Amino acid sequence: MADMGKDQILSKRKRKVVAVETDDGTFYVRSLRLGEKNRYEAGNYILKGGKPTLNFDTADARLAALVLCDSEGNALFNDLEAAELQHVDAPFLEPALAAAKKLNGLAGDAESERKNSPTTLNGASP
Repeated sequence: MADMGKDQILSKRKRKVVAVETDDGTFYVRSLRLGEKNRYEAGNYILKGGKPTLNFDTADARLAALVLCDSEGNALFNDLEAAELQHVDAPFLEPALAAAKKLNGLAGDAESERKNSPTTLNGASP
């Protein structure tokens, strides 16, 4: 296998698009660019008392807004519309979110931290 040089690495800008078939229809999710992934992951934390604390209040809605797309990879939502996605039925979006997490190397990341976190969803200690 050939070594990847600078030009080959920087040429990889086309997003992957994955179809997710459900009983309700087909979702399309796209891969994140490195900067998007970094901003998404950083957004899962808030500072409380000067310490980073996990914040799951908006994680799935923000991810949905970043990855839901049409079959060509064009975004369906913008950052401002992520808040609207918080009101969509969670089981309806779960297949698309699971596919997006797997595609983008996020599978289990927020979910495992959520399950292992010593704080509740509102940030209070159990």
